[in-house]
Amino acid sequence: MLGGTLMDVYLKEENPLDNAMIKTRQIQTPYITGNWTMSYTINKMDLTLDYTGTITSPMGLPVVPNDFRSEYSPWFSIQNVQITKKFNKEFEIYFGLKNLLNFRPEDPILRPFDPFDKKINVDNPYGYTFDPTYNYAALQGFRCFLGVRAELK
Repeated sequence: MLGGTLMDVYLKEENPLDNAMIKTRQIQTPYITGNWTMSYTINKMDLTLDYTGTITSPMGLPVVPNDFRSEYSPWFSIQNVQITKKFNKEFEIYFGLKNLLNFRPEDPILRPFDPFDKKINVDNPYGYTFDPTYNYAALQGFRCFLGVRAELK
């Protein structure tokens, strides 16, 4: 299965100087997103293999004056795999890997070590304050999981 979304999210406002309409794209809304799911079952072994993922185009991000971070996110993809072994109708185990490409945003929180802005004047030439609004993707990198499903009657 494949899916995708195209979004053109913007705000139109009238410029008071010349009455022309100004179109401003909304931040944190990617123009393109896509997702996929592939599944394959090996009946002889009662195994199911699943591969899922998303891809996201660049989006505008909320930056502060003199911000060292980019005004736009990069293209990024989050991909996962899972293997499920079925033993009977009531019991199965599964193992999977999430975020195979280990994608995590760089510096998603400005001054994470000072959430209450108590050290504003310490080693802070631009006067940054704590700001978590820049985050645009999951903060967890590559990880694995193991699980059991049992149907209780």
